[in-house]
Amino acid sequence: MKKIYFKIFSIFLGLMLGYCCIFLTFVFTFDKHFVNTIKSKEKFEIINKYSNILNHVRGYDVKTSDLVYSSINKYNLNNRNILFQGDSWYEQINFPANDFATNYGNISLKNNSPKNYKTLNFLREWTLQRNVGAINGGTGSYSPSLMSVQLEVLENDFNIKPNFVIAYIDQTDLGDENCKYKDNKIFKDKKLISVGNSKSLGRSIFNYNKLLKFSEINLSSNSRFYKVHELMKFYFWFETNKFFKINSYKISQILDKGWSGRKISKCNTGEMLNYLVKPTDEAIDYFKMSLEEYLLRASKKKHISKIYLVTFPHLEHLKKIYDGNGKFNLNISNVVDEVLKNILIPNKDKIKHINFSKIITKDNKIFKYEDYIFDNIHLKQKPHKQFLEETLKNVGNL
Repeated sequence: MKKIYFKIFSIFLGLMLGYCCIFLTFVFTFDKHFVNTIKSKEKFEIINKYSNILNHVRGYDVKTSDLVYSSINKYNLNNRNILFQGDSWYEQINFPANDFATNYGNISLKNNSPKNYKTLNFLREWTLQRNVGAINGGTGSYSPSLMSVQLEVLENDFNIKPNFVIAYIDQTDLGDENCKYKDNKIFKDKKLISVGNSKSLGRSIFNYNKLLKFSEINLSSNSRFYKVHELMKFYFWFETNKFFKINSYKISQILDKGWSGRKISKCNTGEMLNYLVKPTDEAIDYFKMSLEEYLLRASKKKHISKIYLVTFPHLEHLKKIYDGNGKFNLNISNVVDEVLKNILIPNKDKIKHINFSKIITKDNKIFKYEDYIFDNIHLKQKPHKQFLEETLKNVGNL
């Protein structure tokens, strides 16, 4: 009997010592867990809420008022209003890229001089002259599914009801829809109501959710002891959940597709661009379905009188237009044209495609290879302003 008590005591003591060692480790590394967390409770609540509806919002380093959308010119229900939607191409309007960036780590401008906001300054002047309100909902990696849900969020939560929508469809939207959002869509009565991120397996999403939890712990109490205890609980749950989530997925894929199916898509830039190098009918059809869903929702809005879809070539597309040597085998502008040709929706005449691949083909002096930043995807500030100028020329009278 004594031996049994001794074993139980030894196990208990071992667990307590182990807990104390782990606890002390977290105490000594305490600060590093919270150094990059969200410090504002209001900002945390907005990010936490909309990451479950819109998958993600803008980076937590922006002002709270800019997390979901930004103002270009004051929105007024009594005036005509424009909503810009899309990915980082339109986010660049309010948050211009560094022309001399060498990677995504230094892509944000450190100098906030007004002269660096070339596109924003132009759009403000343009809308002021026409007495038009303008809201920018452009957010990195927003493709049609997220834009569709964003329309509802802006209308229901912020009372934003635009008369005109100018939506940018990026070349990488094909990959975004198939790799990032396909498994995260939530429907109610066959209607898309949200795009979460709980089913994503990429490192960036795990890190995003970790950031949110660290921020929640940091904001929930001033007690260091409490925070360390909550960190330990979270790490145990997080790592266990991550392990089972990833490995159960791998096993299911191996059983379905064989050993080659064990790899998990990271949904990084390289994978997004590979959808353009090796496009499949399945991926294209799924993107078409997502775009059609967005257009059906937007065209049914009585307050929206016109929808402009804008597409622009990446550098490799531009090379194919100019000399036929680009490595991409799919241009999303052609897919958009196909959708608009075949889509069966009411108010189809509301929709117009501003196809820069066709515009550039007619005038090949308008943009150059040197107009792109390091990633060969986004434009530098001056050509980005020119891109919006040309867009609005094709919009006509509002």
